[in-house]
Amino acid sequence: MHSESLREVLLTQEGVIKGVVSDVKAGKAELLASALGLLVNFSLDFDKGRSLLVKLDVVPTMLHMVVGKSQHTQYCLHLLSVLVQNERGRDDLVSHRGIDHLIDLLPSTAAIDDENTEIIVEILEHASTDNRTNAKSPCLPYPPHTAC
Repeated sequence: MHSESLREVLLTQEGVIKGVVSDVKAGKAELLASALGLLVNFSLDFDKGRSLLVKLDVVPTMLHMVVGKSQHTQYCLHLLSVLVQNERGRDDLVSHRGIDHLIDLLPSTAAIDDENTEIIVEILEHASTDNRTNAKSPCLPYPPHTAC
Protein backbone atom coordinates (compact mmCIF):
# COMPACT_ATOMS: atom_id res chain seq x y z
CA MET A 1 0.00 0.00 0.00
CA HIS A 2 1.46 3.33 -1.09
CA SER A 3 0.28 5.41 1.87
CA GLU A 4 1.60 2.78 4.29
CA SER A 5 5.07 2.98 2.76
CA LEU A 6 4.93 6.79 2.82
CA ARG A 7 4.06 6.68 6.51
CA GLU A 8 6.98 4.33 7.16
CA VAL A 9 9.29 6.79 5.41
CA LEU A 10 7.91 9.65 7.52
CA LEU A 11 8.44 7.53 10.61
CA THR A 12 12.12 7.09 9.70
CA GLN A 13 12.31 10.85 9.26
CA GLU A 14 11.00 11.46 12.77
CA GLY A 15 12.49 14.97 12.73
CA VAL A 16 9.98 16.04 10.06
CA ILE A 17 7.04 14.98 12.22
CA LYS A 18 8.66 16.50 15.32
CA GLY A 19 9.04 19.77 13.41
CA VAL A 20 5.39 19.79 12.36
CA VAL A 21 4.30 19.00 15.93
CA SER A 22 6.57 21.73 17.29
CA ASP A 23 5.10 24.27 14.85
CA VAL A 24 1.56 23.25 15.76
CA LYS A 25 2.30 23.51 19.49
CA ALA A 26 3.83 26.95 19.02
CA GLY A 27 1.02 28.08 16.73
CA LYS A 28 3.68 28.87 14.11
CA ALA A 29 2.32 26.74 11.34
CA GLU A 30 1.15 29.17 8.67
CA LEU A 31 -1.04 26.45 7.28
CA LEU A 32 -2.17 25.04 10.61
CA ALA A 33 -5.10 23.17 9.09
CA SER A 34 -2.75 21.46 6.63
CA ALA A 35 -0.28 20.60 9.40
CA LEU A 36 -3.07 19.09 11.49
CA GLY A 37 -4.34 17.21 8.43
CA LEU A 38 -0.86 15.79 7.87
CA LEU A 39 -0.75 14.59 11.49
CA VAL A 40 -4.20 13.00 11.18
CA ASN A 41 -3.22 11.20 7.99
CA PHE A 42 0.11 10.15 9.48
CA SER A 43 -1.57 8.53 12.48
CA LEU A 44 -4.85 7.28 11.00
CA ASP A 45 -4.83 3.47 10.87
CA PHE A 46 -1.08 3.53 11.60
CA ASP A 47 -0.23 2.47 15.15
CA LYS A 48 3.41 3.54 14.93
CA GLY A 49 2.43 7.04 13.86
CA ARG A 50 -0.22 7.28 16.55
CA SER A 51 2.31 6.13 19.16
CA LEU A 52 4.86 8.72 18.03
CA LEU A 53 2.36 11.58 18.22
CA VAL A 54 1.19 10.48 21.66
CA LYS A 55 4.84 10.27 22.77
CA LEU A 56 5.31 13.84 21.50
CA ASP A 57 2.48 14.99 23.82
CA VAL A 58 0.09 16.01 21.08
CA VAL A 59 -3.02 15.07 23.11
CA PRO A 60 -2.65 17.93 25.66
CA THR A 61 -1.95 20.39 22.83
CA MET A 62 -5.09 19.35 20.96
CA LEU A 63 -7.13 19.61 24.16
CA HIS A 64 -5.77 23.11 24.75
CA MET A 65 -6.69 24.14 21.22
CA VAL A 66 -10.18 22.64 21.48
CA VAL A 67 -10.92 24.21 24.86
CA GLY A 68 -9.54 27.53 23.60
CA LYS A 69 -11.97 27.26 20.68
CA SER A 70 -9.31 27.44 18.01
CA GLN A 71 -10.54 28.17 14.51
CA HIS A 72 -9.18 24.69 13.74
CA THR A 73 -11.22 22.93 16.42
CA GLN A 74 -12.57 20.34 14.00
CA TYR A 75 -9.06 19.33 12.86
CA CYS A 76 -7.97 19.10 16.51
CA LEU A 77 -10.97 16.94 17.34
CA HIS A 78 -10.22 14.65 14.39
CA LEU A 79 -6.65 14.23 15.58
CA LEU A 80 -7.79 13.58 19.16
CA SER A 81 -10.23 10.95 17.92
CA VAL A 82 -7.32 9.14 16.27
CA LEU A 83 -4.90 9.52 19.18
CA VAL A 84 -7.29 8.19 21.83
CA GLN A 85 -7.24 4.87 20.00
CA ASN A 86 -3.83 4.49 21.65
CA GLU A 87 -3.85 3.41 25.32
CA ARG A 88 -1.41 6.14 26.35
CA GLY A 89 -3.43 8.64 24.32
CA ARG A 90 -6.51 7.72 26.37
CA ASP A 91 -4.47 8.02 29.56
CA ASP A 92 -3.27 11.49 28.46
CA LEU A 93 -6.84 12.54 27.75
CA VAL A 94 -7.96 11.42 31.21
CA SER A 95 -4.96 12.87 33.06
CA HIS A 96 -5.50 16.29 31.46
CA ARG A 97 -9.20 16.33 32.38
CA GLY A 98 -10.00 15.96 28.71
CA ILE A 99 -13.19 14.04 29.35
CA ASP A 100 -14.50 16.85 31.56
CA HIS A 101 -13.49 19.49 29.01
CA LEU A 102 -15.14 17.63 26.14
CA ILE A 103 -18.34 17.03 28.11
CA ASP A 104 -18.40 20.76 28.94
CA LEU A 105 -18.14 21.54 25.22
CA LEU A 106 -21.02 19.27 24.19
CA PRO A 107 -23.88 21.75 24.77
CA SER A 108 -22.20 24.51 22.75
CA THR A 109 -21.14 22.23 19.89
CA ALA A 110 -24.55 20.55 19.75
CA ALA A 111 -26.12 23.96 19.21
CA ILE A 112 -23.90 24.84 16.25
CA ASP A 113 -22.08 21.89 14.75
CA ASP A 114 -23.36 18.34 14.58
CA GLU A 115 -20.10 17.04 13.12
CA ASN A 116 -17.99 18.32 16.03
CA THR A 117 -20.54 16.86 18.43
CA GLU A 118 -20.25 13.47 16.71
CA ILE A 119 -16.46 13.61 16.93
CA ILE A 120 -16.59 14.51 20.63
CA VAL A 121 -18.95 11.60 21.30
CA GLU A 122 -16.59 9.30 19.37
CA ILE A 123 -13.62 10.51 21.46
CA LEU A 124 -15.57 9.95 24.68
CA GLU A 125 -16.50 6.44 23.52
CA HIS A 126 -12.84 5.63 22.78
CA ALA A 127 -11.78 7.12 26.09
CA SER A 128 -14.22 4.90 27.94
CA THR A 129 -12.86 1.86 26.10
CA ASP A 130 -9.94 0.26 27.78
CA ASN A 131 -7.67 -2.54 26.63
CA ARG A 132 -8.14 -4.06 30.05
CA THR A 133 -11.83 -4.72 29.34
CA ASN A 134 -10.72 -8.05 27.90
CA ALA A 135 -9.17 -8.99 31.22
CA LYS A 136 -11.19 -11.14 33.58
CA SER A 137 -13.35 -9.15 35.91
CA PRO A 138 -12.31 -9.50 39.54
CA CYS A 139 -15.97 -10.19 40.28
CA LEU A 140 -16.28 -13.18 37.98
CA PRO A 141 -16.77 -16.10 38.05
CA TYR A 142 -16.50 -17.03 41.73
CA PRO A 143 -18.92 -17.06 43.43
CA PRO A 144 -21.64 -16.17 40.93
CA HIS A 145 -23.97 -14.72 43.57
CA THR A 146 -21.45 -12.17 44.89
CA ALA A 147 -22.13 -8.61 43.75
CA CYS A 148 -19.27 -6.33 42.81
